[in-house]
Parts: sequence; structure tokens; C-alpha cells
Amino acid sequence: MPKDNHFIRNTAAISAVELFWGMGLPVVIESTFLQLFLKNLGANSFLIGLIPTLFFIGISFFSLFSGLLTGHLRRKKKAVLTLHLIASLPMLVFGIFLNIFGFVNDTMKFFFILYTLFSISIGLLLQAWQNYISGIYSDKRSFRDIHLCGLPKV
Repeated sequence: MPKDNHFIRNTAAISAVELFWGMGLPVVIESTFLQLFLKNLGANSFLIGLIPTLFFIGISFFSLFSGLLTGHLRRKKKAVLTLHLIASLPMLVFGIFLNIFGFVNDTMKFFFILYTLFSISIGLLLQAWQNYISGIYSDKRSFRDIHLCGLPKV
């Protein structure tokens, strides 16, 4: 079955995923909200500066690892779905923790542990996602659609 038989369905599904991640990521990736939240917990400038550092390490190192883990898979959909779920869990767990326990002495420590896991899981997700996306569209269709967007032909 040619890859382009499901072009509209794939594009709609990918757009939905990107929409949700696009709305959620600014809250947890070096945003003013996150800085104010950590300052409220008593974090100093060094700890607040760890947020982009942890995220950069997670996406830099673990993307390479993800490529090794998922690059050979013929069908990557299950891996991508699993990694999306895993990437969302640390922040979900933190939200549940805050809802149940509120702000306690170890809230900041718990946040940084979960943020590190979040950064690692985003790193694992990125390469698998890119491999998946590039594999579900044919080269012919991709280049034609890029040209339709106004980019010159190669």
C-alpha cells in the first residue's frame, strides 16, 4: 500500500498532536510561568537556570539514543505513541502530586527529578517522531507539497 493513501488522515493526526504539544510545551520549557513558579518555591537563579540546561541535555543526548533504539524499526507508530505517553507522565505526576500534597518541603526537589525525566523523555521522543513523520509520506508527495508552500523546487 503506498504511503500517500492516508495523506489526509496522517496530516490531520499529526496536526492534532502538534497542536496539543504546542499549547503545553511553553508552560514547561523556560517560560515566565515556570520561572515564577520556581521562584515561588524558593528557587535561586542557579536552579532556575537549570531548566534550560536540563532540557538541552535531554534533547541533545537522548535524541541520539532514541535514534539507535527506534531507527531500525520498520513500523514506528507504536514506539511514537508510547514515547508520547511517557513524555507526558512526569508533568502529569507532578500535577497530581501538587493536587494531593500541595506545596511541601520537597516539592522543588520532586519537580527537578520529574523535569529531568521529562527532558529525557522529550529527547527520546523527538528523534522517534522525526523518523516516524519522514517515513509516512512519500518523497514525491513531500517535495510537491513543499513546492506548493512557495519554496523553490530542488
